Amino acid sequence: FDTGNPPAEGQDGWDFYSKVKEHIVYVHIKDALLRKSGEEAVFTFPGEGDGYVRQIVQDLLKSGYQGGMSIEPHLAAVIHLGKDADSETKAFETYVEYGRRFMKLVEGIES
Repeated sequence: FDTGNPPAEGQDGWDFYSKVKEHIVYVHIKDALLRKSGEEAVFTFPGEGDGYVRQIVQDLLKSGYQGGMSIEPHLAAVIHLGKDADSETKAFETYVEYGRRFMKLVEGIES
């Protein structure tokens, strides 16, 4: 399951999650603004978009989820959409910052 794909495709993230929750065995953490018809997807840091990242992670953890999670920023580069990073350094820094922000989000849920 990818938290950012539903809003990036113009779908409600919580509604989509609710329909597939029982089948989730791995989660890609990504966030995006809810895309309107004809617009390009806009990706954000976790918790800043319309992907319900905080709520989904909280619900999964509360439900005893034991699967994995990994970050998939799509901020510096989106290879499968043809968007390359401006530099390797920028890509690295963005990835690390994304990870830090996700860790902070999870810490807020657990405390």
